[in-house]
Amino acid sequence: MKNGVVNELLLEAGLHAQSFLYSPSQAIFWIVAVMVWQNIGFQMLIFLAGLENIPKMYYEAAAIDGASAWSKFVHITLPLLHPVILFSVIIASISFLQSFAQVLNMTGGGPLDSTISVVLHIYNLAFKSFDMGLASAATVVLFVIILALTLLQLKVLGNRFQHE
Repeated sequence: MKNGVVNELLLEAGLHAQSFLYSPSQAIFWIVAVMVWQNIGFQMLIFLAGLENIPKMYYEAAAIDGASAWSKFVHITLPLLHPVILFSVIIASISFLQSFAQVLNMTGGGPLDSTISVVLHIYNLAFKSFDMGLASAATVVLFVIILALTLLQLKVLGNRFQHE
């Protein structure tokens, strides 16, 4: 099985084998898929903690008023989960901007530099080219990008809902 398990299954199904991590058009998709898979458990725990933190009295009052399940979700759950959603979006954005290990281990930035991330570029500048000054400048630029994106997310998704 020199093609791998998935390609063998594709070939048996009469489909063409895929190059997955060796294709410039497919490699980034698979890296993102792995990163999402890695982060989904953490995000789920954050959302479960947020759901557990919503007081049951709101749902009881809505049930007494005859609210539907959709109405409870839209008018109680979503507004009270807003801080959790904001936190989750910010943490996920920072995590994806700082992707390094996944890219280095899966493709090394290839094929044809199609999957190189900012942090991998900084690593290459610092430890392969030994250009510490440029690597430091790129790190500051990455910090400014992360700060600007976080501030933008806080402004756009800011604290719209107040409760208790």
